[in-house]
Amino acid sequence: MRLPAGVFGGPGVLRPSNSEMTIEWAFGGSPHFWAEIPFQIIYPRVNTRIWHRVVIRAYCAQGKGYVKVDEFSGSNFPSHRLWVNGQLQETK
Repeated sequence: MRLPAGVFGGPGVLRPSNSEMTIEWAFGGSPHFWAEIPFQIIYPRVNTRIWHRVVIRAYCAQGKGYVKVDEFSGSNFPSHRLWVNGQLQETK
């Protein structure tokens, strides 16, 4: 596959306090023409863009660090997987 068309809408970081930050990452692109042929056989679609968007919040509470997934979305095909600290969090 060729490199995707590029980043849109991210990455972005918002820091509402000294102990919290929100990180957003959005990425999208289109498969190479030859890769798109088997994709169409598996899941026919008109829009060939593949994209995903992740919004996480990292924060500290009582001396411990935490990560919470606030949003995980993406195109209908192919499937998307979100890993945090080596643990599978979500599959779409």
